[in-house]
Amino acid sequence: MSMVQDWVDRVLACFYREDDKGSGKGPPEPPDLLDPSTLSDEEMEEQFIALMTQLELSEAKSRELMSQSREKKRAMLRSHATSLSPSSVSTLTAILSALLTRVETRTLPPLLEDSPLVTQLQDVVTALRTSDQSFLEEFVSASGLSLLTSLLSLSTVHTPSSARIAFFILSSIRALLNSNHGRKEVLSSPLCLLSIATSIQIIDIRVKIAAIEILSGLCFADDEGAGQKCVLEALTEATRPLGERTRFQRLVDDLHRSFHSERETDRLRTSIMSLLNALLRTGPAEESPEFRLHLRYELLALGINEVLEKSREEASPRLADHIELFEMMRKEDELSLSQKRDDSGASSPVDFESPGGMAEALAARLSNSTALHHFISLLQHLFMVPCDEAHIPLWRLFDLVLQHICLQSTLTGISDVQKGLPTIDMADVMCRLRSHGEYERVEKELELTRHQLKEEKRRIAELEGAGTIASLPSVSPPASPSSMSSSGFSSGSSNADTASISSSLPPVCPPSLAPPPPPPPPLGALGHQPIKKKNDKNVPKPRSALKTLNWRKIPADRVKGTAWESMEDEKMYKQLDLSSLETQFAAPSGQKDDDSLSVAGTISRRSREKMAVVDSRKAQNCTIMLNRLRMSNRDIRRSLLAMDDRIPKDMIEQMLKFVPSDREKRQLKEVVDRLGNASSCLTTADAFLYEISEIPRYEQRLKCLHIIRSFKERLDLLDPSIQVVSRCCVSVSSSRRLRQFLSLVLAVGNYLNYGKRSGDASAFEISSLLSLSDLKSTLRADRSLLHHLCQILDSSYPEVAKLRLELGPLQEAARFNKAEVLAELRSLERAVATVKAAMEEMSSAVSTDAPPVDGDQFTSVAQSFVESAHEEYSKLERDFFKMQAEMWMEQEQEVQVKRQTIARSFFARKNRKRDKERDFDQLISALQSGEIFSDELSRLRTSFRVPGRTPTSSTVGGR
Repeated sequence: MSMVQDWVDRVLACFYREDDKGSGKGPPEPPDLLDPSTLSDEEMEEQFIALMTQLELSEAKSRELMSQSREKKRAMLRSHATSLSPSSVSTLTAILSALLTRVETRTLPPLLEDSPLVTQLQDVVTALRTSDQSFLEEFVSASGLSLLTSLLSLSTVHTPSSARIAFFILSSIRALLNSNHGRKEVLSSPLCLLSIATSIQIIDIRVKIAAIEILSGLCFADDEGAGQKCVLEALTEATRPLGERTRFQRLVDDLHRSFHSERETDRLRTSIMSLLNALLRTGPAEESPEFRLHLRYELLALGINEVLEKSREEASPRLADHIELFEMMRKEDELSLSQKRDDSGASSPVDFESPGGMAEALAARLSNSTALHHFISLLQHLFMVPCDEAHIPLWRLFDLVLQHICLQSTLTGISDVQKGLPTIDMADVMCRLRSHGEYERVEKELELTRHQLKEEKRRIAELEGAGTIASLPSVSPPASPSSMSSSGFSSGSSNADTASISSSLPPVCPPSLAPPPPPPPPLGALGHQPIKKKNDKNVPKPRSALKTLNWRKIPADRVKGTAWESMEDEKMYKQLDLSSLETQFAAPSGQKDDDSLSVAGTISRRSREKMAVVDSRKAQNCTIMLNRLRMSNRDIRRSLLAMDDRIPKDMIEQMLKFVPSDREKRQLKEVVDRLGNASSCLTTADAFLYEISEIPRYEQRLKCLHIIRSFKERLDLLDPSIQVVSRCCVSVSSSRRLRQFLSLVLAVGNYLNYGKRSGDASAFEISSLLSLSDLKSTLRADRSLLHHLCQILDSSYPEVAKLRLELGPLQEAARFNKAEVLAELRSLERAVATVKAAMEEMSSAVSTDAPPVDGDQFTSVAQSFVESAHEEYSKLERDFFKMQAEMWMEQEQEVQVKRQTIARSFFARKNRKRDKERDFDQLISALQSGEIFSDELSRLRTSFRVPGRTPTSSTVGGR
């Protein structure tokens, strides 16, 4: 009877609404039809049966309620009549229709927390969550689900308003899923499922979590596995609007991404892992390891292994359980698959990530079978397929076809695609592949033709330049003496002979230039200019020596296919003022235009100037840091060797960012050695990095100095947090007013529970105080037991009303985070261990490798720090565990066991016939906490002998 009484109390409690809060109005009068004096027994039974149908209770619980007395049945009917929602279906659909119109016309204003539209959307969610079955059926029949789907489809635009609308729409759909009719309608609407899957792309993390939780819950929403199939199809169809190559790509990306806070990141990762585990434990994947491997291989191809390894380092216990379940299920499936071989499992397990290992395993498996010939033929033909970029679609086609054939042959026709393999038009596919290959060939030919056209234009430009030079023999008198001197004419010849020879040169030049094609012949009148190569630029020769531009020249054979190939720089000379260039950049007198001398001059000039070795951005930031530090390199070196406090603590953190790498050390040393072992030739940043690189174990020394300087401050931040919790424990345990208040609650509770299972209590859990506001008044729906207790305190115990004065430290202790404090304690412990290890390592290195450096005080300073820090840390650790024992001695194991029992009874994998109640929210809660997989996880841990973690109350049923 106690269980029946609990069910009656729960049903009565859920009928009271808070719609009239703040209005001062009491509950409306019930209709005359349900008045006890006018309702006959037959009518009451009919009304009560209809009520049980609307509440969607199971047969067992319906029978328990049907066995109640007539008075309780009448009370339940009256409560149901007074609690009918004032919102009608037409009101909800009108709100959604108006919102859809504003979204489509893009006239939606920014949604603030207190805007009327946000209030209306909250009312829609509340009405759908608290209404009965008939109301939800009427809402769906009035195209309510279609309106929600349309709004969700239009809310994928990345704006804050659209993200907020999407969150309310997803909350409304989730409220619909609490009813059987709502689940059937959602599962039968591919457009609604596609909208939910597409909303994963919205940046707002609340929307992501809501969409993923709905998808994971839908996997368990159907006993026949249709929910998992619908979710997979929705994820597959969402690849196109999401712009992803595969259906799990966005999920893996979000699993790898870090968001604003660690809590949000952990919640999203937990939701994603619960969805993946739900897909692997429902539908065809529940009974078929082949189907699980098929889905898991898609995730492994996206690199989920590396993502899980990164997530494991900062995972909460819930997320760690989901990751462990995923990996152990994979290990079990691969082991079972490898044991299906015909060699009775005598060989070692197969490495399913190694192509060679899988090929050897297949060859051994087929060694005594006639199928070995076909396997060898398959491998031989695969060797014939090219591996270039153009044939990658063909390899993907092989993969898809083999996947479909494998699923259809091993799972009796079950396929993970919308269209099965027999519907694939292979001729059309191959025709498309040939068309793609032809397109690639034509594109390459077109590119080759363009390149040839550019070369032809360049050759024509060179010919035009050669023709211009050939027309200039009569205007080049400075070259004549050199040509005559090189031809063997003596300097003592007469002027007449010289004039006659020079007059005879013009007729001789044209025959030597007669052949028009390039390369042009040497022009004697131009000073025997060397013959140009095909790739030489047609650059005018300066009249005097110019300064050298030190650039890095790209070889001509690397220009092809780049933007430099189409440059027309030679035409620019006609527009440039070359005489101005010669004047502005003339070489100093005595400088020779020789490559070797130019390089030597550059080196000598660089040796006189400051040289930069490290990256310019790093050097700039390092220089800024040094300017703020205002210490010379020598003082910094002395301070680091002495391990003193001359360097500010914040500057030590900055210096850790500019530790030179091994490559930078080698480069700096080479430059300094080449220029005479002087660091003065380096820039400020390079000189600093070179000086500190000479300090033994500089990076390790700097880290230890940062730990020593910041340890006391970190310790002082932790101690007040621990002390305030201890003071709070003392204040709570010694508060006289608190004991009086608890005594009052105990007396009132025993009076209300008189004669019931929960009555005659000697004490109650502190968490039960939260239920004081849940027990509503029979006369006024807006009043609760907590209001009544406050009235009693004001009238009879005014001193107890001043309870807040005795609980002053409670507000400060409420900000205490035990996990963060424990993590900081462990971090301090690791810091002390780091300094101790560095001290031992440096002491051994000094005694064996090299003599100590003058002024090096690292060992003595580190030893003194380790001794004092260990004592202070031990004291703080003792205070923490003492506080923990006082504060969390009671772990509420009974509540935890009760929740786990409820989750197993409702959602265990072996019991697929769950009660058709409003359990979708409970299902999502069990998915997030991992309780739905608890039996499977315990079995796998036992099978693989993995020690399980002791669950805490915070990880049970949490969302």
